[in-house]
Amino acid sequence: MVIGVFAAVSMQSPITTARADDLGAAPVSLDTRLAPAVLITGIPGLTSEAPTLRERTAQANVPGLSIAVVTDGEIAWAEGFGFADDAGQAVVTERTLFQAASISKPVAAAGAMRLVEMGEMELDGDIEEHLVSWRIPASSADVSWDRTASPVTLRQLLGHNAGMTVRGFPGYGSFDEVPSAIGVLDGLGNTAPVVVEAVPGSRHQYSGGGYTVAQVAMVDASAEHDDFPSLMSALVFEPLGMVHSTFEQPLPEELCGRAASGHTSDGTRLEGGWVVHPEMAAAGLWTTPSDLALFFASLQRGMAGVDGPVLSAGSVGEMLRFEGDVRYGLGLNIGTERIGHGGGNRGFRCVATFFNEGGDGVVIMSNWDNGWALNSDVLRTIFTNLDWPGLRAVEKTVVELSERELGLCAGAYEIPGYGTFVVEVDEQRIGLNVTLPDGQRFRILPESPTEFFDLEDGVPIVFHITGNEPATGASWSEATASRK
Repeated sequence: MVIGVFAAVSMQSPITTARADDLGAAPVSLDTRLAPAVLITGIPGLTSEAPTLRERTAQANVPGLSIAVVTDGEIAWAEGFGFADDAGQAVVTERTLFQAASISKPVAAAGAMRLVEMGEMELDGDIEEHLVSWRIPASSADVSWDRTASPVTLRQLLGHNAGMTVRGFPGYGSFDEVPSAIGVLDGLGNTAPVVVEAVPGSRHQYSGGGYTVAQVAMVDASAEHDDFPSLMSALVFEPLGMVHSTFEQPLPEELCGRAASGHTSDGTRLEGGWVVHPEMAAAGLWTTPSDLALFFASLQRGMAGVDGPVLSAGSVGEMLRFEGDVRYGLGLNIGTERIGHGGGNRGFRCVATFFNEGGDGVVIMSNWDNGWALNSDVLRTIFTNLDWPGLRAVEKTVVELSERELGLCAGAYEIPGYGTFVVEVDEQRIGLNVTLPDGQRFRILPESPTEFFDLEDGVPIVFHITGNEPATGASWSEATASRK
């Protein structure tokens, strides 16, 4: 793999340079020193001067990266860095296609809301009124679901409140037989059947399976389109001018030359370049940061009360509604200052975050399994350099704990609706390593015997420890986990 010549390509498309003069210097370049997430005191040698983007990508074997920045509701800057494949044959440009992974969900949700506006779907009615080609099964372990009293609704599917199974999808390789969306729902692919395992509306449970149900229902309900890609093109892409976006799976041959190849954590190109996702609404969008910027900027205008070519301000307001403690609307994470979503398919990692007010935001897409950390570093640097509020380095003081004290925190923990994460004492016997359900691994360091923080972003994790007994659970990002 080519590492040392990690290239940068700045496109001259009118849409990406319309506000370049107002933005001034690029918010990040290869020689920009990345802003640190955490400033640590207490134990010498745990932190050092942050690397430049060039150094960071060379150290981590990063293939490519693409970024689009929006200011005042318009794309102000977009740039591609690195290569679309491990051989270095094609540089990443502003028009290079990446898999958006779960950022497919807010786009699909907007398409569903457009069908609601058109009168072809109901947001709170029984989704089975729209399903023609498939019927939702109950779990064999659950005999309490009354379809009439508690029907599954479109709002529940889009908000992950339908009590449905199958959190995410691994996709299909170049030599795999790819099932249809209905085949996926029936468990004929590489995931379990999608079923209702909790009373719809009773709890938040992230479910790509639920989005696949919505995908099938949207096509069944459409009066003019019999496939999801053409439906979404008509509902969302064409009205917003997202000319570099498609839900077509597999990717059409004429677009393959413009697509970035996905890469494993060690920089190895995926066989065939990428995996195929028939679960299009959940994970199947191919797009660019600039196209996603157009989409999220349209939501920002709706939040400001302006009707758009896809959705009215009222429909955008419906997408922002959430119930309970989980701040997730219809396809969107809803923060007090920003909305957005992240995404991770095999070989791809991406993030989109946009302010609730003022019209600023950014999309970052990378073709690398370990892209979360890099994307976070670049995101923080852009926020710092553009003087946007939030995402600044936090100061933390690390305390020294005994191996026994660290061991009280070690174990497996489960967050309902999310999965199991594993905590182990790290190799230096200073902190802990956390492994998430998807295999992502990160390190946490102690501020006290019970309070730890993520070394990458400073997010706190508190272990529930009484006396000298092992932790019974942990609190993390407004969620509570129980020891298994």
